[in-house]
Amino acid sequence: MNKENLFLVKLFREYKVFFWVCVVFIILQAFFMIKRVQNFPFFIYDMYSRHETIPDTIHFNMIMLDDQEFDYTRLPHWSEQTVLGTFDLYRDYRLRKEDNWARVIRGRFSTSSSLGVYLNNTLTNSSAQYNKYPSWIFNYIDNITGAEAKSNSIEFIDAYYKVDNYELKPINQVSLFRLENNGK
Repeated sequence: MNKENLFLVKLFREYKVFFWVCVVFIILQAFFMIKRVQNFPFFIYDMYSRHETIPDTIHFNMIMLDDQEFDYTRLPHWSEQTVLGTFDLYRDYRLRKEDNWARVIRGRFSTSSSLGVYLNNTLTNSSAQYNKYPSWIFNYIDNITGAEAKSNSIEFIDAYYKVDNYELKPINQVSLFRLENNGK
């Protein structure tokens, strides 16, 4: 094999700037693969190489608004994802007393590095911001539903169902937390 015919060798001779762009890209791609970070258009191979199986149980979130089930799937997609996404962040914060992103940043970057400190300071929420969530979620849901009266309570529930012959049968419902609207 003649090394003179290799693509990178030819590229280095004819277009040095583009050669270095390619080398940096290859190094970054290797870094992302080692850290198991997905980056388009290259995905981690094992994401798509597993066999698909039917689960034994299925879990989903239920929201009870004033002790009535709230069908958040009828909301516009962006609003639905905002409610569920902020709920997940708040739930995880209550369980761990730490922002989810702080844990991710600490796992991928050194907290002593300037990049790690910068990302932690700019991408994570403070405890003061999490303390504002209960009043924010009540206002948000009342605004997107156009409710005439203010909601009094909201409860987030984990619902579990057993899959039996492609039918869902309820197993259990666990209340994660209940928020009372104190700012009526």
